[in-house]
Amino acid sequence: MGLVLFVGMDFAVGWLVAWRIFHPFPREASYLERSETLGFRPIPGSSTRVDDAEFPGGTIILQRNDQRLRRDDEVAVPKPADTLRVLVIGDSHTDGMADNAETYPAQLQAELRAHGRPNAEALNAGVGRYSPHQCLVMLREDLLRFEPDVVIAALYVGNDLLDLLRPDDRPHLVLVDGAVEERPPEFVAFAQGPLDFWRRRSLLYRFYRDRFDLLVERAWQTIGMVQSLGGSWTDGTALLKKLHGCGDRPLLSQSLMQTAVFAKYPQAETRAMALLGYVVEQHLALARQHGYDLRFLLVPTRVQVEPQRVQDRVDRAVTALELDASAAHFDDRLHNELLHLLGEHGGRVVDPRAAMREAAAGTEPLYWNLDDHVNARGCAVLGRVLAEDLADLP
Repeated sequence: MGLVLFVGMDFAVGWLVAWRIFHPFPREASYLERSETLGFRPIPGSSTRVDDAEFPGGTIILQRNDQRLRRDDEVAVPKPADTLRVLVIGDSHTDGMADNAETYPAQLQAELRAHGRPNAEALNAGVGRYSPHQCLVMLREDLLRFEPDVVIAALYVGNDLLDLLRPDDRPHLVLVDGAVEERPPEFVAFAQGPLDFWRRRSLLYRFYRDRFDLLVERAWQTIGMVQSLGGSWTDGTALLKKLHGCGDRPLLSQSLMQTAVFAKYPQAETRAMALLGYVVEQHLALARQHGYDLRFLLVPTRVQVEPQRVQDRVDRAVTALELDASAAHFDDRLHNELLHLLGEHGGRVVDPRAAMREAAAGTEPLYWNLDDHVNARGCAVLGRVLAEDLADLP
């Protein structure tokens, strides 16, 4: 009888209690759905509210239109003849921790229209947690229907390379005898099975999923990644212990997790760079095939742009992760290597690092303290830099 009452309360409260009571970050189940090819994708028309005292007015709204784009209105398909259409793909820094009008693609659109291109559109197709390969698959599978004149493929320096090594809930790449092979997603957060009905409705499972971010599943994936790099189970648990000891989740997810893995396993960085080279080549081939202009945007980390604002946090994290002092400069080194790789493949690169550092010298930050994502002011700099780079378009 007690078990029946417990299960009944679990389901009842799960239905009745507000889905965002536990912490301020958006719940993936409210705006993402399973995709057999992409792992997960935005739900058309989804709207997610994020509350924090740091935001102007205390709230931002992450709004998708019915085409899964981060904008309020729908865009015409086929594209009108007089429209300059720029399509922007990338991870959560492109998706934007900002209202639609303040994401950097939206600010790029505003800049273009203010400087002689009144019919310009910049479509924000960014999706949080997407890897560069996931973005490529999304472009091939769904986004070319928008007939872009320009595609901007954003690469976030702080975690995109590590994301290329992750198979969880995403199509991924593997090296087999020196050749790159594409593989389907290995589902974790979006797994299906006999417990789906309970998982969708249980308050306890929601609490675990949202408060602890699928801790057990993601720990298992981390250990598996370490083992795939030649480490042991013990090495994997040791890394998890260090990550837990660090405790700075935003800094870890946006920079230092990648730094720690690549410092311990240099072959992981080598492998990730090889996989990124494949992604770049596929992008270039797709651009030639469909006749659009392709540019790569390197989005720098907060550690690179505002070191003075995060130095104490970085020092504590470096100590907890048992890294040497050079870890504080790892993102900059990687940034330079990405510039070199893209140049070797013939990709055109937009590098906003200097402009963002100049803007960060003022009194206002360019990244949120909440999660170390680019804020509206940082997005304005990215939008301006991109508009200046696109000034050479006919």
